[in-house]
Amino acid sequence: MMRLALFLGPVAVIFAAAATCFGSAAFSAGTGPSPSPSPSPSPYAEPSPRPAPDFDVPEPSYTPAPTPTPVPTPAHTGPLKEGDWVQVSGTGSCLNVRMQPSLAAPYPEGDPATAILNCLPDGFIAQLSFGGIGGGVAMPVSADGHWWWYLLGQGWAAEEWLTFHHEGGIPYPMRPELATAGLIAYIGSDQNVWVMNADGSGQRMIAARSSENEYLGPLQWSPPGNLLSFTVRGYEKPGGVAVSTRIIDTAGAVMADLPGLVEAVWSPDATRLSAIRYETDGGMGGYTGPLVVFDLRNGVETPVATSNYQLTAAAWSPDGRQLAYTCLSFVSQESQPDGTTKETRVECGGDGVRVVSADGSEGRVLLPYTADGPQYYSNPSWSPDGRTISLSTSPTGTTCRGYALVDVASGGAGTCVALPPWGGAGGGCGGSSETGATDWSPDGRYLAYHSMYGAGTNGVYLYDMAAGTSRVIPNSNPSSMSFSADGAHLVFGGSRYVWVADADGSGLAVLVAGSGPAWQPR
Repeated sequence: MMRLALFLGPVAVIFAAAATCFGSAAFSAGTGPSPSPSPSPSPYAEPSPRPAPDFDVPEPSYTPAPTPTPVPTPAHTGPLKEGDWVQVSGTGSCLNVRMQPSLAAPYPEGDPATAILNCLPDGFIAQLSFGGIGGGVAMPVSADGHWWWYLLGQGWAAEEWLTFHHEGGIPYPMRPELATAGLIAYIGSDQNVWVMNADGSGQRMIAARSSENEYLGPLQWSPPGNLLSFTVRGYEKPGGVAVSTRIIDTAGAVMADLPGLVEAVWSPDATRLSAIRYETDGGMGGYTGPLVVFDLRNGVETPVATSNYQLTAAAWSPDGRQLAYTCLSFVSQESQPDGTTKETRVECGGDGVRVVSADGSEGRVLLPYTADGPQYYSNPSWSPDGRTISLSTSPTGTTCRGYALVDVASGGAGTCVALPPWGGAGGGCGGSSETGATDWSPDGRYLAYHSMYGAGTNGVYLYDMAAGTSRVIPNSNPSSMSFSADGAHLVFGGSRYVWVADADGSGLAVLVAGSGPAWQPR
């Protein structure tokens, strides 16, 4: 059995990463159904001691009170049905959508505000989900004096503030102007790899799983947009895992299969891959293994960082000369059959955010961990001009909780792009390359990031680098953001569907059932 001695070890990283994944937003009040106040607890009175029973005298008989007959829920008689498109109306402001069909807090004695995911404005159009929610919950649900419907990608809403808009399927609304904006690759609801035009038309499968025990993704386009790579994970037998990176063209022809490489990222010139050389699963969606660069021209693999817990491969600089990654030194202890303990020490050569040349030389700490700084950094992403690296951060004290923008020249953590305060609601997404992920628009104007599982404002955020402000595209469970080649639009996954919007946050449309989308870069 292996356990980790804790001094900034991987376990700390894992749990910090999960905390960032769960991060969300502050409660934004609306005039929709408001939380009912929790009843005040009754003062606790110490019961009087009961005398010891006299065994010569029988206890008095006890007849339990009859169980009350449940009052049947009245049948729903409203005009709405599953699959209808509805419009939020009549609130005077916005409608609270919730984690569950109830006004109550998600946990006992919790704050009811933490159950609120977003406040959707009057005029917002959404589809009533169909086919059952959360394991087959039929809609609508009657609770707390309201009938509740689940809005696709948003959450539960009370019927009083929903009016029928139209019948129909998806894509909706139609975005015909995106038909020539390049392909969008995605993981379909069948877990195979698909591509489509950016308006949702022309859907076709280009890579299929070989079995139900094989999983594909995340998807990465080559910079010219002619090839697509993804990790293949196959579970061959109990405890047995086979992994590789597969490269295909847009017709689905396999161009390469690289065993043992995961989370591969293309170099800017499309000749190399940054990847993790898989050793074992690292827990919480990560891997244990060294970071490497694989040259597609000659098959040469170059290590650039020692074996460690990793969520993502190292991030390329725009000129392809450098890589950025995070590293924490740690000590592992493994019990041996003879009862002794084997200790292994892993050293980073300096803990923190590190930059290394693509050939593995000239490694240096760009931003070190400090006692009063964030507990960890993760998922570095280089701006298109190469001057800034965005980093997901987990705070200590008053330090940044969100994304730190690091000046590459000086190494200083400058602007903090803060996540809204965490509401503490909901579950979590574990860990993966999506934990703390960001995406830059091609011109570097916008930084996209996402927030979920909180109270009030969840979705994809667009941070304007020039204005220093953010706007949000509401979604209850967003991930996998990707800008179009011209930077005018972005695609993202959310609640098992693929969504597209404009870079200013407008024009939200749902395209297809699926996840993990990636927009063709050219």
